[in-house]
Amino acid sequence: CPVVEIIAFDKELDLAILKIDRKTPYLEFTPEQPKKGEQVYAIGSALGLEGTFTSGVVSYVSREIEERGQSYIQTSAPLSPGNSGGAAGQR
Repeated sequence: CPVVEIIAFDKELDLAILKIDRKTPYLEFTPEQPKKGEQVYAIGSALGLEGTFTSGVVSYVSREIEERGQSYIQTSAPLSPGNSGGAAGQR
C-alpha cells in the first residue's frame, strides 16, 4: 500500500503508525476473549520471510505465568519472531 504519511514512529520499539492509501476493508479488533477450541491465525513476516500465515487452536485462555505477572492466550499456532505474537528478537 502506498504510504501517505508517517504519523508517528519509535526507533527503539521498532514501531510506526502510518497513514496508507487503501480502499479495501480491514479487520477490526474485538473486545471479546477467544474461547477454548476456537481457530486462530498469526500473520506477518516470521523470521524475515514476508507474507507468512499460520493457524492453530486456542488451548487455554488467561494462562498466568507468575514470574511475568501477565495473562496469556495459549494456542497451538506456531509463532516466530516477526509474525503476530512472536517473541521479538529471540531465536
